[in-house]
Amino acid sequence: MKSNTDSTIFPTTRFTLLARLNDPAARAWDEFFSVYGPVIYRMALHRGLRESDAEEVVAVVMRYFVGTVANGCFDPSRRPFRHYLRRASNNVIRRVRRDGRSALLELSLDDLASDEPLPDADWERVEREERWQACLERMRSSSVVSPRDFDAFEALVLGGEPAEKVARRFGVTTNRLYGIKHAVIRRLRQIREELDAELGEV
Repeated sequence: MKSNTDSTIFPTTRFTLLARLNDPAARAWDEFFSVYGPVIYRMALHRGLRESDAEEVVAVVMRYFVGTVANGCFDPSRRPFRHYLRRASNNVIRRVRRDGRSALLELSLDDLASDEPLPDADWERVEREERWQACLERMRSSSVVSPRDFDAFEALVLGGEPAEKVARRFGVTTNRLYGIKHAVIRRLRQIREELDAELGEV
């Protein structure tokens, strides 16, 4: 497995998730959307699309994949899922940027699956950010770190506020604040390792 600094954060797909998506009785589509939708949406915005157009891009790509899975056309042994989805997303975004939103009405499955170059470094950056965002959300919902400690960490590290100001607001010493920071970072690294192991590479 690649190191954290080398791995991208486009969510890799579990074979178990793909199997559940193929089961009409499974409740996996909400999970699928929550994992993959934000990455596609953010990349569409990053490429200059309006929010409404970005939402349509997500919807088109998701409908495309639902149909592909339902028809049994996706074979994870031939191509990693993450490459498959990235390629489709990139193709839709490119068409909308070039031809406008009306292009969404004319897209065919062949258009979405066309063998265009994979996204550039900008996409990789969005992927990394989304993977770490997933780690932060998992940390926030865990009981390992108290809500107050997480809020203090967020203000200091993510918000970039001065340590003295954050310490006063949360009623702790600066030494205690830095202790919180290091404890949260250690736990985030553990969560990242757990997430990488859980999702794996398909």
